[in-house]
Amino acid sequence: MRILLVHNYYGSSAPSGENTVFEAECALLRAQGQCVETFTRHSDAIRRRGLFGKILGAFSVLGNPFAARDLARVCRAFRPDVVHFHNMFPLISLLAVRAASRYAPVVMTLHNYRLFCAAGIPMRAGKVCTDCLDRRCAGPAIAHRCYRHSLLATLPLAGAISFYRARLPRWVARFIVLSEFQKTEMVKAGLPADKLAVKPNFIRSDAASPEKCAWRDRGNIVYVGRLSDEKGLATLIAAWRRVEEWMKAAESGKVRLTLIGDGDARARYERLARGLAVDFAGQKTNGEVRRQLARARGCVLPSEWFEGMPMTILEALAAGTPCVVSDLGALPDIVENGRTGFVFEAGNADALAEALVHVLRLPEDAYRTMCTAARAAYERRFTPESNYTQLMEIYTGICGRGAR
Repeated sequence: MRILLVHNYYGSSAPSGENTVFEAECALLRAQGQCVETFTRHSDAIRRRGLFGKILGAFSVLGNPFAARDLARVCRAFRPDVVHFHNMFPLISLLAVRAASRYAPVVMTLHNYRLFCAAGIPMRAGKVCTDCLDRRCAGPAIAHRCYRHSLLATLPLAGAISFYRARLPRWVARFIVLSEFQKTEMVKAGLPADKLAVKPNFIRSDAASPEKCAWRDRGNIVYVGRLSDEKGLATLIAAWRRVEEWMKAAESGKVRLTLIGDGDARARYERLARGLAVDFAGQKTNGEVRRQLARARGCVLPSEWFEGMPMTILEALAAGTPCVVSDLGALPDIVENGRTGFVFEAGNADALAEALVHVLRLPEDAYRTMCTAARAAYERRFTPESNYTQLMEIYTGICGRGAR
């Protein structure tokens, strides 16, 4: 099968799970013998151009005829059986979807909620906000200046949402969502249920079976991701203060919280964590992240918005590392409370501290059982093999032909 993959890379200054998924899916398809071509753009190209780059990005969001033209040329030369879009923001734009649909059936993976949410993150004033999804209009985004708290920055995104809302289902044969939760939200926002297919992300794991891990060497709690408000970092630091109080009262050994990642709010979080056993490790390579997770007592993701399918949690499960996650979005569907980790009420520092203490105080046998269950969950749901099968079923379902 001839498959054209389309993706706009996010800026290199911050790690992106979507970039990782795109590259992993491309490698998986090629490894299975499929004929794959890619069409990509990079956000760094406009970030380096200052104010002019911002203006270019704003116009591109509404519709980039040059990207659509270039993609059409690639389609004519490559003659794909299917065109699969990942991220299009900001340089490729939804106009390219119409161009591609003239040459082959189109598949689109919805990694986030940007199709109907100007901010891409359904969150406002520190709380989950689904006004634009529920009302099926972008008016609330304009009223609240949802993208970067700027009316000028929000208007192009709101305009694109309004213009493409009814047109996009005509151009896209199948939308891929990452969870049943996201499917429900997309149907509420107006996408046809019969055009939605649920397929989670995957990772290729070289991790050893948990039965071979050195249990007693697993010590720290690890967070991996952006250092930003929607990730619940303020709640995590407040919870960690309570964890340290418990460790002191219980005369337990010293455990540290390691934060891997970076972001504009790092200095603020460093001030909040002053005096605590918290390490700000900065960005790390994928290999180092995997090593840290494999050595961790637990992985924590205290998000206060709807995560899609966070790769960090899949990496932790593959390493047999229990996860502590908030109860928002798809996270409770990924982590089974009490079996592969613990689920707590989002934004509740006391509940998060209690969940972290549970991980730290589990007896060895119970902890080993949880680690084994975490690895089993990965092997059951998030391997390359199972993902490839699901992906090809989606492709062949809209192409009317078998995969080689």
